[in-house]
Amino acid sequence: MNNNFADWNPLEENNNTTTTTNTNNTPLVPNNTVVPGQKSPSLEDTTEILGETMNMPVVSDTPKPSNVPMVDPTLPNTRNVESTIFNSDTRYNPVTGEEVKVQDVITAANQKNKKEEVQKVEEKPVEYKQTSAFSSILLFLFFVFLVAFVYFLPEVQETVDSYLHGTREPEVEVITSGKLVCTLQSNTVNLNRDYEREFSYDNNQLKRASFTTTIRGDVSLDEEALDELNEQCQKIKNGVSSYEGVTVQCSYDAGQIVEKETFDYEIYPYEDVSNVYLDAGASLMELEFNENIDQVMTLMRQAGFTCDKEK
Repeated sequence: MNNNFADWNPLEENNNTTTTTNTNNTPLVPNNTVVPGQKSPSLEDTTEILGETMNMPVVSDTPKPSNVPMVDPTLPNTRNVESTIFNSDTRYNPVTGEEVKVQDVITAANQKNKKEEVQKVEEKPVEYKQTSAFSSILLFLFFVFLVAFVYFLPEVQETVDSYLHGTREPEVEVITSGKLVCTLQSNTVNLNRDYEREFSYDNNQLKRASFTTTIRGDVSLDEEALDELNEQCQKIKNGVSSYEGVTVQCSYDAGQIVEKETFDYEIYPYEDVSNVYLDAGASLMELEFNENIDQVMTLMRQAGFTCDKEK
């Protein structure tokens, strides 16, 4: 036999070599181990020892029938489940064994995920950011500015128009000497009264005054009331006739009475004249010589008069 390992055929060697049976079933150790530096033993010196003969299964060439029942691997302990046409859109529930659609399972899972995300968003606490004191002050100042701007809007608009068009308001002339004219109309159920008060002043100081009062009523219906007012005027006229610096005139005609009074505050006796008015059932305005004309105008306006200064 040739010593070349490539030409060695185990079947031929098996046919020509007497087999030795290992009755004790003890594993055999191969004795052809190559030691370094030692020449490899030849194949002729190697004796192949085979164990018990093993029976190899015989493979049948006959094809299996195609109608063998198939078992669904997802279902435990199933028997004799016939296979139907396989549908990739259908699966079996491993717990209940029910047939479910894959699309329904995916849709349910997506909806569940969306609900969980919504719950997470809702459960997230809202972080409260405390406003700073500086921001609060700025907001308050802006609100005050807005209110002031709306309140003074007409003046602001007029100022802007004057600036754009180059127009200015005429300067108000300050009158230090002249007349202060005050008027008032008073109407009652039966009588109508017109009051006119004229004050003469110099260097803003009161000097003299002239009062005119006109009373009108019905000739027949208001005759009694007009007669009483005329008698009062005549009594005051007669009472002050002996004092300097004061004169009173009365005119009664066709349901109308006109009373005219003049006062020179430098010389007329206020207390005596005031007593005459009180005795007649009337009153006298208390004014002093060289009194500030602006104070006089304030008093008259508080009484309801409309006052203007004239030269």
